[in-house]
Amino acid sequence: MGFYCECSPVFGRPVNYTAELGGEIVRNEKGEIVKAQAIIILWSIATNKTAISSGQAVRDDGTGELADEVSLKWEAEWMKLMEEIQGTLGKDSQVQLHYGTGKRSAFYIENSRKFENKI
Repeated sequence: MGFYCECSPVFGRPVNYTAELGGEIVRNEKGEIVKAQAIIILWSIATNKTAISSGQAVRDDGTGELADEVSLKWEAEWMKLMEEIQGTLGKDSQVQLHYGTGKRSAFYIENSRKFENKI
């Protein structure tokens, strides 16, 4: 089966949805995907360039890049939501949630440095 590629209605970029699925992929008799064990979902936000150019910028703890406060607040709220969803999943759940952000990456990098310094 070839890959089906179309344009994302949200981001306007070409998307190969089949490539973003993982594990066992089940198709119906027409070859349409009806089930998959995993999916990669990417969210992105645009930085407000006007806020940055007018001096209303802060440094992103995770990436070190300049960002506007609204984007960083969105990221913080999104992280809280992911943590809440993850908290509702029991140990025996068949659903696993893995997520990452710039700020979360900084947390892991900083903690790994602390660990390395103890060795």
